[in-house]
Amino acid sequence: MNAKDKLKFLMGAKARRMWLLGVKNWHLYYRPEDAEEIEGWNETDAEEVWEAICRNVIYHEGKGLNFWTCPWCIFQSYCRFWSGCKTCGYGKRHGCCEDLRNGCRSDFCRIVHAIRRKWDVYTEDKFWDEVCFPNEWYREVVERIEKGGKV
Repeated sequence: MNAKDKLKFLMGAKARRMWLLGVKNWHLYYRPEDAEEIEGWNETDAEEVWEAICRNVIYHEGKGLNFWTCPWCIFQSYCRFWSGCKTCGYGKRHGCCEDLRNGCRSDFCRIVHAIRRKWDVYTEDKFWDEVCFPNEWYREVVERIEKGGKV
């Protein structure tokens, strides 16, 4: 399995986990256009992004939904020398994840607010990090992907 496929599997696993957690708008997180963009990256860049995610997961930074496990944030950082969210393909399609202005209209914010309401959680960072997407979950998914198994 090449790095592009690994990245697409990871994103699919994250979306599937949201669905299993009952997030009704999980489909906003990862769409076919996102997979197409990953497929358009060159293999060297995709490999760098995958290796960075693996390192982040190993060193306990890979939890929650954040920069450390986002292929686009890492791509923008490693391969484009952080050209910013405005030039990010994911950001153009979904809105800037961290943009809290204008009523937080990004898909990411809508997902976070939906799960916050569903679970009546007011400290969503800890909830995302420790319940929804703990580092142990990422480690298991990465190990399965590395072994070529299904997630």
